[in-house]
Amino acid sequence: MMAALEAQPLYPDFGALTGRWLTNPWEARQAAVRQDFSILNDRLLDSMPAKYGDTDEIDFDEISYEWNQIFCHVSWEDLLAATAEITGYAAKHNTVAGSARMSSSQLQRARIN
Repeated sequence: MMAALEAQPLYPDFGALTGRWLTNPWEARQAAVRQDFSILNDRLLDSMPAKYGDTDEIDFDEISYEWNQIFCHVSWEDLLAATAEITGYAAKHNTVAGSARMSSSQLQRARIN
């Protein structure tokens, strides 16, 4: 028996640790050393404070994609495909699909691929 299934792209919130890493590359690098993870795209990470530091308007799909490029070893396409597959499986078996947030455009692209 399963209460819910979930897989989703990460949507960083600037009030949470994952979002703070985007606006503070130094903090992200310190965390990477302490927690033993890799920063995969230093140049993109370094561009984030200028892009998101003073804005209230955020494209959540874009920031999620950028976070994925900086921190995630799974490709964006594979992540979307896994999300669509797990969400579809949950729906087929009348299981809650968790709190997964996936935009309709991402879901459509995942189903096409």
